Amino acid sequence: MSRVAPPPEPAVLRRRARRALLIGVACVVPRLVLAWLVLPPAYDLLLIAVTLLFVGGLLAIAIAVFQFVALRTERVLPIVVAGLVGVVLAGVLVAAFPAQGAPVAFDGGLVAPAPVVLHQYLYLLLGAVSQLGLMLVVGSIGVAVTRWRTRRA
Repeated sequence: MSRVAPPPEPAVLRRRARRALLIGVACVVPRLVLAWLVLPPAYDLLLIAVTLLFVGGLLAIAIAVFQFVALRTERVLPIVVAGLVGVVLAGVLVAAFPAQGAPVAFDGGLVAPAPVVLHQYLYLLLGAVSQLGLMLVVGSIGVAVTRWRTRRA
């Protein structure tokens, strides 16, 4: 029978959490920067890749949240509640205000006007909140099941 590994020291956990948070933010920033640019259709593959990187960054941020919470408590219920609130709130807001395109006429150029970028940021934020919330809910369930199985063993 195998033994359960001891939990990592708080300093190690804090370092891991900070590293995951920095990686997450670094992966999210390129998508936020590209929102300012009006790129031709030839750059669609770049936008898809940066959006996938954005989702990976959200996953790293979710991992950092779990590690920061693990420094304070073993309870995952607050994380589940925060995740569910994020998913429901984003869903309600998107249902109430569906995306219909930028509300500003645009005549061309490389840099998008500020209202267009703010419109993109709003829906990018709503998508990020719902995705991060879903990651927190699923991760919390995984952590709870793992802890339950460890205690049973």
